Amino acid sequence: MAASAAMFVLSTKHILMKEQKETKKEQIATWIAIIICLLPGFWILLFWYGLFELYSKDYPYLLVGIGIIIVAYICYLITMYIIKGIILFIIN
Repeated sequence: MAASAAMFVLSTKHILMKEQKETKKEQIATWIAIIICLLPGFWILLFWYGLFELYSKDYPYLLVGIGIIIVAYICYLITMYIIKGIILFIIN
């Protein structure tokens, strides 16, 4: 009984150490993806401003602004997760 408890503790410790290594790789991949996504920020900002200028003539400013912020955030998250997946594939 004591031997099985000791094996359980050792296996749990091994699993936790293995997960910490993977989370470190995931953390590195996340930061690299964030940096890559934010590098062309000026041009992306100009693109979204152009969309705001185009649609704010027909619709209320607040509605267009909120809509563009939501769409931009969703696009940012999708792009970041795609880049993170690519980086994790390269690292592993």
